[in-house]
Amino acid sequence: MLNSKFKTDITDRLAFIQNWQSILTDHASGQYTHHAITTLEFEIKQCPQTKANGDIPEKSDLYLNVGWGVRF
Repeated sequence: MLNSKFKTDITDRLAFIQNWQSILTDHASGQYTHHAITTLEFEIKQCPQTKANGDIPEKSDLYLNVGWGVRF
């Protein structure tokens, strides 16, 4: 099995992540399989403002996942 992970920051808030995996098998099983995932990670910073009554809202995270697959 071969694995590779690459991550670089494009900007302070945007990161590029690439994960790749290859598994070598016997001829009856198809000889090999590949799996790759590419991610653009964007950090959204939220700084909630204090309400008039003094309450501070909780910080929350927002995730958007989009997928695309190819099988051949």
